[in-house]
Amino acid sequence: MLDVKMIRQNFDDVQAKLKTRGVKEEILVEFLRLDESRRHLLVKSEELKKYRNDVSAEIAQLKRNKEDATAKIAEMKEVGGNIKALDTEIEDIDGATRFTISV
Repeated sequence: MLDVKMIRQNFDDVQAKLKTRGVKEEILVEFLRLDESRRHLLVKSEELKKYRNDVSAEIAQLKRNKEDATAKIAEMKEVGGNIKALDTEIEDIDGATRFTISV
């Protein structure tokens, strides 16, 4: 099994060695594209999770002060849906990269 970090850092060497084993160049290029997309989605997901946590604390404070938190709660439901969609995309990429590597 190849380490993703090694593939990123030594792309040309890995590509040359895999070529001798009959692995098409397009497969490795597609793998790197998927890996980059996955890392980008992870960052977005983590940022949204941090935002959700921060706003959840604000909601708790609003409720303690007996203020209306309805708008923030609705916003967090939308953020939660976005996080779920991003996590699903990440899982899909994980499945695609497993397939790509095993080819």
